[in-house]
Amino acid sequence: MRGRVHRDEHVITVECETATEFLDLLDPRHGYFRPASMTLGAIFRGVKHDKYPLRPTAFRPHSRLLYRQRSVAAPLPTHVTQCAAEVQTLRSFFEIVAREGIRLAEDSPTLRSSLQWWDEILAQDTLISLRSPEVWPPPNLWSLLAIAQHYGVPTRALDWTRSALVAAYFASAGSTTRQCNIAVWAYTHYADRLERAIRRFEWQPDPIHNLVIFSAPEADNPNLMAQRGMFMLYRQTLYETAQTFDVIDYDKLFVQDYAAVSAHATFYKITVPARESSMIRAMLAATGVTAATLFPGLAGAAREFREEQRLADLKIRIPSNGASEELQAELMRIAV
Repeated sequence: MRGRVHRDEHVITVECETATEFLDLLDPRHGYFRPASMTLGAIFRGVKHDKYPLRPTAFRPHSRLLYRQRSVAAPLPTHVTQCAAEVQTLRSFFEIVAREGIRLAEDSPTLRSSLQWWDEILAQDTLISLRSPEVWPPPNLWSLLAIAQHYGVPTRALDWTRSALVAAYFASAGSTTRQCNIAVWAYTHYADRLERAIRRFEWQPDPIHNLVIFSAPEADNPNLMAQRGMFMLYRQTLYETAQTFDVIDYDKLFVQDYAAVSAHATFYKITVPARESSMIRAMLAATGVTAATLFPGLAGAAREFREEQRLADLKIRIPSNGASEELQAELMRIAV
């Protein structure tokens, strides 16, 4: 057991050995994050390598953004140029969607004028026309950012889900030959709700945080609805000076943003060897979590067909409820 559960500042890592142990820990009925033990709820994010940081695609090296009609590598050198590239990338995506007659739930003259305003202001690189600091992105663009991110456009929105098993699926999807660990990140909302409770007890107004967690309309997005999607977003204050843009991972930003309760801003990372990926997907399929259910439509059905072909030789093994009891006990001891 030694070393399998350990804490490094604000991140608690749990190292599972098998698919059974991994899924038992994430089981919404009996696992560590079940509602009875985590009454404040949790959100989850699956990653294909446990070394991947909580960093949005618009901040990652090798991502491509549009800037002054050119494709450029992210991240850009200053706050203003980085945000300008994000605006131009988002506006280009929106214009394609609008041109093709695809309906967006929150499309309006206000949204369109906001995109144009931000594009024109940030294109100057100096913000000389701003009378006071502005915050990018504004709330009326969050839903558009969520849709763009969900369909592969680089943005500063980071995908999460309310379902631990959905996160496990996305962590395990892909090759099973990698010599690494896959992971599911979890955050329980405890720090932000604790801070609000303390401030109300002390009659203090709620602060405006730089990092927010939000949902987007699901009525016109069946994938987002099926995947129970949520998003984490960095709201960046822009000044007239050309500040250097320093990339910061969202878990570290969260701790900075909630300094008053930073000791409780805990993120969890549940890992398992990538060789267990096929067994994880077979077990998830037995519970109804498949490509077809997460991607409604013919594309998802075809994806599930290909996955079933690859899993045909595996024996489906339903996870037992007691596989992670020792791990959960150790996790409870360290998390307190």
